[in-house]
Amino acid sequence: MNIFSTELFSLSSLADAMNSAFSDYCIPMRLTAESLATIFRQRSIDRFASSVACHENTIVAFWFIGRRGLSSYLIASGTLPEWRRQGLSRRVATDCFRKLAMSGVASCDLEVIKTNTSAIKLYHNLGFQNVRELMCYNFAAGESTSRTVVEEATWDEVGGILDKYQDWNPSWQNRGVGLAQIQDELRCQTVILDDQIVGASVVIVPLRTLSQIVVDPVYRRKGIGSSLLKSAISQVPTVPLKLLNVDASDVGFLGFISRMTGETTLGQLEMRRTF
Repeated sequence: MNIFSTELFSLSSLADAMNSAFSDYCIPMRLTAESLATIFRQRSIDRFASSVACHENTIVAFWFIGRRGLSSYLIASGTLPEWRRQGLSRRVATDCFRKLAMSGVASCDLEVIKTNTSAIKLYHNLGFQNVRELMCYNFAAGESTSRTVVEEATWDEVGGILDKYQDWNPSWQNRGVGLAQIQDELRCQTVILDDQIVGASVVIVPLRTLSQIVVDPVYRRKGIGSSLLKSAISQVPTVPLKLLNVDASDVGFLGFISRMTGETTLGQLEMRRTF
């Protein structure tokens, strides 16, 4: 068994490995090379720091690492079902940690499904600690009308608004620095009242994901958030719209999701390891 950097492998090979590793998960993975490329750009892949374990030219375990400055992030890790419980994930992780430490990286974040107890145990043993709980949702597909006018916008118009009106720090993949890398994949919308932007949303269209939605606190409880969400849902009318990694401590936002009939898909733990 050999450990290699992902620089040596094609996107198709990496996507196939992810699909195989997650084939028996509660939410199976079905990625193409193109969709994986979007994820990698959004999450700032570091191909050198990311590692795979190979057996006879087949990827059997992987850790894909994103990096921004002195911070890093586990984009995804997995092991093919028939190769589990052989310590491969630990070996691949150790190789990633070695390269990150050499590069002066100070920390690594990740998210893990709360019911995946074996993965949580592994991450704890690798030195990760719990940071917060996150929730994920689906909104049923369909067209709908809103009582507030929602307008198309550019990333340059909404990026600063998202930062201004956030109530909590988005998880790694939903942060503005990552979204700015995939502007060509985004659908940005705003609500303008009193000659100013008072609400904004961003949908990553190929991933069918609502990445961020914010409303100026002064204009909340006026239907702006619901109008933005309804419009976002209509952008992917044939499939459910995903909303990932909502801070579970935000009771007000969770109530909004409930009123908008969001379906809980899973809960996650955000974890961090320092070097």
